[in-house]
Amino acid sequence: MPNNFIMLINSKPFRSNFIYTTSIFLPSIFGLLITPFFAHTLSKDDVGLLYLLTTQTQALAIFALFGMETYFIRSSFENNSDQHQTKLISILIVAFSAIFFLILALVFLNIDLLARIYGISNKSNVIIYSSFFLIPLESLYGFVLAVLRVKKKYRLLFWTECIRLSIYVIGLYIFMHQLDLDIYGRNLSALASLSLLIFYPIFWIKSRKSFRLDLALTKQVVNFAKYWIPSTFILTFMPLFDRAFILYFLDKKSVASFSIAFSLAGVCRLLGAGLTRYCEPFIFSENPRAITTRSMNLLEVSFVRSITYATSIAIILIPLVYKLVMPSDYHDDLLLCSLIIIAAISTYLNQFSSSRIKALYQSRILLMIHFCSLLLKFTVAVPLISNYGLIGYAIACVLEGVIYFFAYRYFDPHNKMDRNSMVYFETSVVLLSSIYLQSIVETWINLKVVEGISFLFLFVFSILSFYKLIQSLLVLLHMPQTDLRN
Repeated sequence: MPNNFIMLINSKPFRSNFIYTTSIFLPSIFGLLITPFFAHTLSKDDVGLLYLLTTQTQALAIFALFGMETYFIRSSFENNSDQHQTKLISILIVAFSAIFFLILALVFLNIDLLARIYGISNKSNVIIYSSFFLIPLESLYGFVLAVLRVKKKYRLLFWTECIRLSIYVIGLYIFMHQLDLDIYGRNLSALASLSLLIFYPIFWIKSRKSFRLDLALTKQVVNFAKYWIPSTFILTFMPLFDRAFILYFLDKKSVASFSIAFSLAGVCRLLGAGLTRYCEPFIFSENPRAITTRSMNLLEVSFVRSITYATSIAIILIPLVYKLVMPSDYHDDLLLCSLIIIAAISTYLNQFSSSRIKALYQSRILLMIHFCSLLLKFTVAVPLISNYGLIGYAIACVLEGVIYFFAYRYFDPHNKMDRNSMVYFETSVVLLSSIYLQSIVETWINLKVVEGISFLFLFVFSILSFYKLIQSLLVLLHMPQTDLRN
């Protein structure tokens, strides 16, 4: 057994996949670690405003990509020639430049309205401007990462993330900690960490010495994007809709509580997103309508188990995180955070089905799923938030995740509702157990007392969860990032 484990670690596929996976999760881990810093440095109202602005910027950055990141990755498995990629990047530069200048024009024309919406004075408009100037850099950064993934430049991908985050940390120390610039300081730090990307289009055009706009390919991209853009708009703006909805019915402090819980739940949500990016090359390399191979089924089961057991560990540790790291203003938000985590995992449990739909370029189906989930969520959320406050809205988020789960499963080309049913039953049992164990941990923190049998259950369950998580991740990392048909 030890020899097999050492051989696994030393294998080239494992090392390559480990570097790739680390580069995917590095920003997620950093985002989790930086959350307490914002909570301690800023007031609760400013934390709410910060997350409103950053969510809005990230959402608009994805929207400005015109769906090209997804189309580029998907089509590269069908045509990976330099000529094809040159045409796609040329279309991207034109489309994303036009969309960005449109967004910027709307901001300049409506700056006073935006200031009133965010509840800030006109003297603080520089915060809004600096947030919107991040949009092109965030968009360009997302596409550069997509290119590095397709080119399998995993080491460069890893070091790009390390350099960006290092500059960001230095900026936060200077602008927020030393100069006390608060949200504006955070924006300056983000601008500094992404500023080098401005030279990427210049370098690309200079090295390729070509800029090609292919009409036929442009039509294919537009046909995909006309459904993908509104679908992505709904999906990426959902956190912004959440915060705006809460701000309308409640207040900025509730936005801050929701944002902190959302960030902590991001460990599971971004684990799902990261593993999706990791597994999509496998999904795209096969015919999505073909019968699932044994390797693909093992990949999907390992994917679900990785998310399930990581989520169970996160739910158990929530009381420790809130009591030891977060300010006292947030100590009553344990149930809120647990519900947001469950909502996050529900969204990603059937992500393989979503990727198969994407592999068939059926962006219209994804748009329908996202629009219906948005409509049903906010329809249910109005009476829930009116009667139960922030907890009621968190319940609506859980219902949204359930809608995604069944909708993706229904439109999956394989469309077998009983597929991997035992794994999903295992997921239900594990999550319910972890919620019960969270109450035990909270009781121990508050009263310093816990029953012997409860402690034994907590200990055994935690060890088992860690073991199953590591086992599932090793299965994922052991598979080579190549076409499964070979």
